[in-house]
Amino acid sequence: MQRTKKKMPEINRDTEVKLMNAAQNAFIKYGLEGARMQDIADEAGMSKSMLHYYFSKKEKLFETILRQAVTDIFSKLRQILDSDDAVLTKIHRLSHEFIDFLHGHPYLPLFVLHESHKDPAAFQREFMPAREVALSTRFIAQVEEEMRTGKIRPVNPHMLLVQMLSMCVFPILSQPVLQGVLNVTEDEYKKMLKQIQREMPAFFERMLAW
Repeated sequence: MQRTKKKMPEINRDTEVKLMNAAQNAFIKYGLEGARMQDIADEAGMSKSMLHYYFSKKEKLFETILRQAVTDIFSKLRQILDSDDAVLTKIHRLSHEFIDFLHGHPYLPLFVLHESHKDPAAFQREFMPAREVALSTRFIAQVEEEMRTGKIRPVNPHMLLVQMLSMCVFPILSQPVLQGVLNVTEDEYKKMLKQIQREMPAFFERMLAW
């Protein structure tokens, strides 16, 4: 008599969130090679056999986590850059909403950047769908239109986008270095971040205003 394979119960939402958080923490901290499925299962509060039932290979779970990290970052960017707001309004929103998002998820940008450098072509092919590329295309077209109509001073639209994102991402990526170099505490660093959020829109307004 053939024994039927026992079917695992469907994973509930709370367990799924715990699993993804545990996997994300492990992969960010140890990378694909160093992260262990047992550690992920323990932190998620499930058995290793159950984890393997839903994700038979560690590589598949890693791909899921990386894809979600890219989606989280670009969803937030799309929410701002794809809006109907004027360019200067979008810069103001980036300085507050996007920096707040990154500060709440400080390891996401580092994780994505680290993995993207391992195989840039594969990363762009697998994790940067056309809609993400269109995000920057639409923003650049908007900048060109506002320059044409005299709303903002002529600038290089690509450089403007790079400068905007750099001012948002760099303080988050470099927090340990900045704290060490500047000899500031965690609370002092947070105050600096708030100052960046206040001053970033004014910086770009001076750049773009006639």
